Amino acid sequence: MAAMVKPRPRAVNRPAALHGTTLLVEQALIWLPLGLLALIIYLSGLDTTLAHTFYAPESTWAWALRQSGAWPVGLLAALALGALFIPRLWSQYPLVYQTCAVLVLTAVLGAGLLNQVIIQDLADRPRPRETVLIDPNHTPPAEFSGNSMPSGHAGMGYVLAAPFFVLRRKKRAYAAAALGVGLTAGTVLGLSRMVLGAHFASDVIIAAAVVLSTASLTAWGLRRWPRLPRRYLAAAMALALVVVVLANHFTVTLTRQFPQPFRHVDLPCAVNAVYSAGVTVPTLEVTVQGYGAPISQLRLNETNGIVSIYRRSGLYHGLTCSARLNLPVGPYE
Repeated sequence: MAAMVKPRPRAVNRPAALHGTTLLVEQALIWLPLGLLALIIYLSGLDTTLAHTFYAPESTWAWALRQSGAWPVGLLAALALGALFIPRLWSQYPLVYQTCAVLVLTAVLGAGLLNQVIIQDLADRPRPRETVLIDPNHTPPAEFSGNSMPSGHAGMGYVLAAPFFVLRRKKRAYAAAALGVGLTAGTVLGLSRMVLGAHFASDVIIAAAVVLSTASLTAWGLRRWPRLPRRYLAAAMALALVVVVLANHFTVTLTRQFPQPFRHVDLPCAVNAVYSAGVTVPTLEVTVQGYGAPISQLRLNETNGIVSIYRRSGLYHGLTCSARLNLPVGPYE
C-alpha cells in the first residue's frame, strides 16, 4: 500500500492591506513620539530655554560644522546614486542596490525637497537669533533670516540612518550601526545649529521625523518595486535637484570686520557708509537674497584687498543685496 503523502500547505500571501497596516504602524512609531516631543517642547517654552542655554555664536566647532558638516552626507549620497547605474548591481547585489536607492531617495526627497523647500516654506518660522536671541549689539558673521523649521543640517545627518530600514531584516548588526550613526550625526549637527542660534530644538526633532519617515516610505516602496528604471531615476534626480535649487529662497546677512584697510568692494549693490560711536573696527554687513544651495557656502571673501561674496561652491541665481559699511567715528570720517 502506497504511503500517503500529506499535501504541503499552500503558501499564503500576505494581503496588501496588511502591508499597508505595517507601514502605518511604522509611520506612527516615528511621528507620534517625535511629533509629541516637539509639540511639548514648543508649547512649554522649553524651546526658548534651550535656545538660550546652548547659544554661543562664536563657537569654532559649530561654525566648522555649519560650513562642512553636511558635505560628507552629500558626497555619500552622490556615490550611492552613481552605484545605482552600475550594470547588474540590482541582480547580483540586491541588498546593496536597495540600500543605495533608499539613501539617495531619502537625501533628495526627505532632507532636500520636503525639509528644505516644502515644510520650511509652509512653517515660515523665524530663527531663534531673530526672535528670542536677538541682540542689537552683536551680529554673527552670517545671519540667516526665516525658515527655521526644520533644520536642514540636522536632516542631512539623519539621512545616514536610512539604511536601517533596508538592512534590519537581513543584516541586523549593520542596521543597528546605521541607525546609531545617523541619529548621532543628525543630533550633533542639529546641536551645532542651536549653538549658532539658527534653529530651535523642535526644529531638529521635526527634521528627524521627516527624514526617518521618508526612509521608511522609500524602503517600503522598494520592497514592492525593487528596481528603479535608470532613465526615470536620472530624470527624477535631475528634476528634484532643479526644484530644490530654483525654489530654495533665502535671505542671509554676511558680516566681516576689517582691522586692516581694504581697497575695493566688489558687490552687486551699492554700499552705504554709516559712522557710529559704538563701532571700533570697520564692519561690512551685506544682506543677500536669492535662490540656490548650499547657503552655508556664501560668505564675504577678501583677496588682494578686494572684498566680494564667495559663491563658487554652490548653485545660486537671482541674487540681490544691500550693503552697509559701519565705520567708527574719527579717522574714517
